[in-house]
Amino acid sequence: MKTAQIHGSHPNSRGLVIAWLAGVLASSILLTQGQTVIPSSYAYPPGSGDATKPGFVGKIHVARANQSFNASIGRANAQLRNELIDNTLAPPAPYLNLAQTLDHLAPDNPNPVHADGTFVNTNVINYSISSTPPNDVLDDGLFNSANGYNDTRYPGLPGWMDDTYSLAENVNAFAWEEVAWVELPKGLITIGARALDAVQIAMHRNDPRDLFRETPVWFDSNGGLQTRTALLDVQEAGIYGFRVVHTLFGSADCQIEFFTADPADENNRALVNDSLVPNAAKAYRALTVPSRPYVDSVSPGISSSGIAENEPIRVVLVNLGATVPVLKVNGAPVAFSTSTVGNQTTIAYTNTGGWGSPKVVNVSVEYAGAVGSWNFQTKTGLKALVVGLSAGDTQIAQRLASRFGMDVDNLPEATVSANSASNPDPEAGKAYLMQYKMIWNSEAVSSGGARPYINFVRDNSLPIPVINVEQGNVADWRLAGGGASPGGANVYSVIITDATSPFAAGLSGTVRIVKEGTTTGTWHTGNAVPDYAFGSVGTALDETSPAVYGVLADADTGDYIHPARRVQFGIAGPGMVVSWNENGWAMFDAAVRWVLNLPDEPPKFNPITRNGNTVTLSWTGQGMLQESSTVTGPWTDSANQANPQSLSASGTKFFRIKE
Repeated sequence: MKTAQIHGSHPNSRGLVIAWLAGVLASSILLTQGQTVIPSSYAYPPGSGDATKPGFVGKIHVARANQSFNASIGRANAQLRNELIDNTLAPPAPYLNLAQTLDHLAPDNPNPVHADGTFVNTNVINYSISSTPPNDVLDDGLFNSANGYNDTRYPGLPGWMDDTYSLAENVNAFAWEEVAWVELPKGLITIGARALDAVQIAMHRNDPRDLFRETPVWFDSNGGLQTRTALLDVQEAGIYGFRVVHTLFGSADCQIEFFTADPADENNRALVNDSLVPNAAKAYRALTVPSRPYVDSVSPGISSSGIAENEPIRVVLVNLGATVPVLKVNGAPVAFSTSTVGNQTTIAYTNTGGWGSPKVVNVSVEYAGAVGSWNFQTKTGLKALVVGLSAGDTQIAQRLASRFGMDVDNLPEATVSANSASNPDPEAGKAYLMQYKMIWNSEAVSSGGARPYINFVRDNSLPIPVINVEQGNVADWRLAGGGASPGGANVYSVIITDATSPFAAGLSGTVRIVKEGTTTGTWHTGNAVPDYAFGSVGTALDETSPAVYGVLADADTGDYIHPARRVQFGIAGPGMVVSWNENGWAMFDAAVRWVLNLPDEPPKFNPITRNGNTVTLSWTGQGMLQESSTVTGPWTDSANQANPQSLSASGTKFFRIKE
């Protein structure tokens, strides 16, 4: 083991100790050189798929047609589990599933689903549907009539417009999933999906429905019709569980195809479970061997915050059988109670002494070779609202909780609007929003037109600090005349045009804001910097469309006076947050500190990264980088002040940052 030490002995310096560790991550998907390595421990024996049950088991949920959702996998999962609440109902309740079922079936629908939205697919996943009546199947995609494939209409679609069941023309606000056990050979294989908007292909060593499933393919935004693939390095031939989830924004011509391909020629592809193609991957709805247990849910939720001191920990496991799980809290095993109903076993633990507040509690559960780990944060009283349920929004909520000690509500736009703008009592709507010290308005919020809760905040001059991302809401928040997506897709770097800006986070020059080897989405920003903007910093391709800028409280836009600080944060557009490196997160942290008017954060080194014989040194905050050959000095200003910078991994050198 080699150790690089970075120490600070001066009262105005900051430092930390970093150790480089070599090792192997067991029983978990590894991402290496563009490949997703699937360990042997994930495999069920070859031939263990039940040949009498070919295909997939699925579920679809269709909300009412006048409900507009963002395209996010988080929202789709909540909708499929009946956890997404319709606040227009009295009392509020899960959205009614308006898919066409055997109980409510239009005469011309050949593909209804069961009353709970479930169905069986014995063929392939090659669905499509037009968004306009008569909602015909499309002849489009990678697999179409030109190469011998005819699409099938989505099970349960089109859904009913509302609960009168009088008109079935609804191709809006639906979430869809299918699960199967897929037989894969050893070696490299490409897996993918062509889908409109959001799509996820997930797997897990025990069962793909496991809450801690891993995601070789995940696109989580209103991305249009695209092909998304991953290269799998399968370590052992066998049967592997896969779950495909798909959803869309608004009503649109829609399709989904699930396939594998030859990595050397991705045009040589086949639909999974295509019985007419000899080498197509076979899919099964069940196994002939016992399936391993999986986690269905945990409470408190993953990265949740605002948790009461006496909140118990609960884990619901399915098909646990004789397996004895191990529950650990902050690294130590704890005794727990157990109760079983049907195939579900709940284990529960209560800390009789309370968790303390504020505090981050780390939890893990071990079961049949799998480990699920998560944390939650106890209540601090400083509340933030994250509007949107994309993967990036989840990470934003986690960062606000862990870095800034905030109790975060991560909610869909419809819920926020119902609790505020659509609240029958306007004062109650104001009180609901005023509990929050900050709002994050994500790229997953509906674009185009004025949004109800945004109008409510603005028109009532509620003094709530806001960080906005969605370009379609730039004018709504009075942050510019309109929005834009400069640079299109794959924005990797920001040109810092003003290193003194509070949003620059101590960075300068051209700064990469996403991890190496990642494919990013777009960014969202104002179409031009308004004259009332503050601290504009950075562009992707030119110096006309800003990356980040702020608006001070009392700033006069001409028709509106801002009652609180607000920020337009362009570098968090579709697909960006999940790809950020430490620089992207540093700029986010700087924006949060500014909008909340917090003191500047002292300089702090980021964890060192190593690539072969080169290490990368980076930090957040401002100050002079100094170096020495010994920990006691003497210290001299480093000739290279670049942040980040690459260094040789040989020898020993000490660094500190002097404010």
